[in-house]
Amino acid sequence: MKAAPLPEAPPGFELGEDPDRIVNAMTIDVEDYFHVSVFDGLVPRHRWEQMESRVVANTERLLELFSESRLRATFFVLGWVAERHPRLVRSIAAAGHEIASHGYAHRLVYDLTPRQFRDDIRRSKDLLEAEASCPVVGYRAPSYSITPRSLWALDVLIEEGFLYDSSIFPIHHDRYGIPISPRHPYVLQRAGALVEAPGSTVRWGTMNLPVETTWPAPFRALYSTSLARPSARAGRLSSTDGSGVTSPRRGSAEIMRNVPSCCN
Repeated sequence: MKAAPLPEAPPGFELGEDPDRIVNAMTIDVEDYFHVSVFDGLVPRHRWEQMESRVVANTERLLELFSESRLRATFFVLGWVAERHPRLVRSIAAAGHEIASHGYAHRLVYDLTPRQFRDDIRRSKDLLEAEASCPVVGYRAPSYSITPRSLWALDVLIEEGFLYDSSIFPIHHDRYGIPISPRHPYVLQRAGALVEAPGSTVRWGTMNLPVETTWPAPFRALYSTSLARPSARAGRLSSTDGSGVTSPRRGSAEIMRNVPSCCN
């Protein structure tokens, strides 16, 4: 991956290197509890329609909280959800939040061919733009699955009209991550320019640790005791922008309790 200087960002994006200007972003992956990748062997895709859906109620709870806090966020909406709950997409957009794509079928990018990936993101983009009545220019891969095995996907995103991506996590993980990638927003120069907005991390020794709610259980205990305050200030301490990540499926606590929380 070749990182270009920040001034070459696509129009409409304001990226700077001013250490006193930190931008923290809230992002939401709009998916249901049975969409998580770790459920692939437990809940076959043909059974998705039979599962009790909680994504609408949980997303509406988030919208209420954000309204009370006067907070604006980016909602990476799964196309499968948008197709079945179009009113939810309209509600998110009407509340002033950004609508972005989480793909259509929640398939790991590195398990797809370039053509399959193009079909997936195009289907999702078309659905979301029809309901939100605005361009969809952002994308986040299911389970952050743009890795060294699937960097070709960045070129497809550019060709399909996306201006930024939030799929490359600068951490070590068994399913995803490029730990040597930058921890702050940067611009990739490929066939065109694409802004990469990685999830927030805090530096701990020689490791990058994710600052979000998807930590594996051992690290959650560590975070709550040793790293909570420092990582909450991670952006300012390291002069990097931050992107917090959550999902309405995390409102289904009794269902998710026994699912490894590091699996998206």
